[in-house]
Amino acid sequence: MDKRDKLYETVNKPGQKKEATFSRYYDPDHPRHLRYHARFPMMIENILGPKLLDCGCGTGLLCHLLLKERDDIEEIHAVDLQEAILEEARENVKSDKVTFHNGFVEELKFEDEYFNTVVLGETLEHVYSVDKTLAESYRVLKPGGRVIITCPYKGKISKLHVRSISKSFMKEKVSKYFKITKLEVVNYPGQGPKGVFCIGVKNA
Repeated sequence: MDKRDKLYETVNKPGQKKEATFSRYYDPDHPRHLRYHARFPMMIENILGPKLLDCGCGTGLLCHLLLKERDDIEEIHAVDLQEAILEEARENVKSDKVTFHNGFVEELKFEDEYFNTVVLGETLEHVYSVDKTLAESYRVLKPGGRVIITCPYKGKISKLHVRSISKSFMKEKVSKYFKITKLEVVNYPGQGPKGVFCIGVKNA
């Protein structure tokens, strides 16, 4: 079994814990509540509309917040590998502007130069290939479009977090495909690790 198939099997194993970002965002007593209220605004304020691709969308929180806070977003496609989590996302976000897809972010089913922004929020630590993910993000972005990336900083390896990402790792990988305009380590408030925040631009 190769990395791709093993990842799919692990993520969709019956009883696999689902990402709970949506409920944590609205629970002021959750230890990561403040963390999410810091991270998501950083992404939202840097997103270019009107077309967005949310890679690793989880329970749909970013889509939900964008529709609440930005009136220039006309079309969102959101991709996640975990089928169970997409069921929850569809319940959380009911809008004709949003379409959810099950699949690998390394194998996007969209045409070239379609999106203004691709978001990889807490995603690169999970994928079977960072290079394929970034290459696909580059392919589907319009010239001048942005990729916005967040990851745990030097996070622990686990069944689902298959790699630890440092600032230097992020710079090395992203700069192969994009002009980096922002790259920093963020000390989020609340519980949890620091984060790496990166913005890259596809040159025209």
